[in-house]
Amino acid sequence: MGNRLGVGIVGLGWVSAQYINSFIKNDYCKVTALCTRDYEKGENTVKKYGLGNCAVFTDFTAMLKRSEIDIVCILTPNFLHLNQAIQCAEADKNFILEKPIALNWSEVKLLTSALQKNNVKNIVGFVLRWNSLFKNIRAVLDMGLIGDIFHIEIDYMFHLDKSFNCYEWCSKKKLGGSVLIQSGCHAVDGLCFFADKRVNEVIAVSSKNREDFDHPTTYSIIMKFENGSTGKVYCTYDTRNPYIYNIQIFGEKGTIRNDMLYSKLSFPGLTDWIKIPSIMPDTENVKHHPFPELVDHFVDCILKDLEAHPNVRDVTHAFEIIEAAERSAENRSTSVKIPFE
Repeated sequence: MGNRLGVGIVGLGWVSAQYINSFIKNDYCKVTALCTRDYEKGENTVKKYGLGNCAVFTDFTAMLKRSEIDIVCILTPNFLHLNQAIQCAEADKNFILEKPIALNWSEVKLLTSALQKNNVKNIVGFVLRWNSLFKNIRAVLDMGLIGDIFHIEIDYMFHLDKSFNCYEWCSKKKLGGSVLIQSGCHAVDGLCFFADKRVNEVIAVSSKNREDFDHPTTYSIIMKFENGSTGKVYCTYDTRNPYIYNIQIFGEKGTIRNDMLYSKLSFPGLTDWIKIPSIMPDTENVKHHPFPELVDHFVDCILKDLEAHPNVRDVTHAFEIIEAAERSAENRSTSVKIPFE
């Protein structure tokens, strides 16, 4: 086809393959630039994916100056996200920002301020929102099969160790942010997505159980929503088990447990759980995550001049909850109100 949207990708870590393949599959895009500290790695990536005359940069600012780039995909280590996203906004470049959007609440406010001044389209890489299980649960909730939610729980359990490239910066809070910022944000975002209500009070405890991390590696968070319902998030890097992402939602008419539904008021003859076959978010391997759907949605929004979701504004409340949890845990589980004073 004719003029396609030019895509520049910064960061060639393990998730980059999923984005590159997703843009290749999209007929309206062309990957025109890669940015990486290792020039040879960039050249090898161009050859591996058959990206033709795709340019390779080691300087992000230089890549942003390319007029043919319409979308920037930010896939770098966490501590680079804020500045690179702000640079994109100031350069009038639409961007995909892998989670987290920033390392702390102060940085979140800097990013939202920059986006208020520069109206570019953006989307945050909470790819699980397109996951099969997420879509099925959202449909069950929208049909009212379990009624009004009074409690929701999501667990994120994963033993992050040296076998993962991100370990070197995730183990240091200054570079990776807290465990909640790094990974628990997936659980908090899921909770916000399903509850569809704002949280106004948070109480949390944390513990540091590993010498190789300079910050707490387990958090347990209790929260209260604006309508009086409750929620819980458990996030840990300490457990010795395969990756776990558990979802439990309790409503006045029934219950959801991952891919299982019980709703006797909706199904009077029900004698057991109903299984809803789904692709489960039960592995740290990103290959089975629906990146093509995220990319297609974002590209469609750019072409039709629509707002993409979830964008930075959509997920700000999730990071507000995380900030409240960190403050509570640091202050002997003191209740923290949202919004902050």
